[in-house]
Amino acid sequence: MVYHLVIFNNHKAHAPYVREGNSAVVSVKVSRRTKEKMRAMNIKWGEVLRKTIEAKIREQERRQGIKEFLDFRAKSKIPKNRTSYTSEVLARQTREER
Repeated sequence: MVYHLVIFNNHKAHAPYVREGNSAVVSVKVSRRTKEKMRAMNIKWGEVLRKTIEAKIREQERRQGIKEFLDFRAKSKIPKNRTSYTSEVLARQTREER
């Protein structure tokens, strides 16, 4: 199965084609056999693709957020082998380091 995403451009301004609701058009190529099977089913494929794309974006954003948090945490001065740190202990250490 071949997937090919295309954002159509306005020939005058080279900006994404925009319809009502500020939506951009995305095209997906599939095999003819897949297209025939899709036509045989009573499914709103645009909605399926939209939800799938949005779910993938949310997943990637979560992964990026976790990665950024772990990178930040790795740079912190908190020892990795101790879990007894409280906000009070950390505040005291910060004051003492000044």
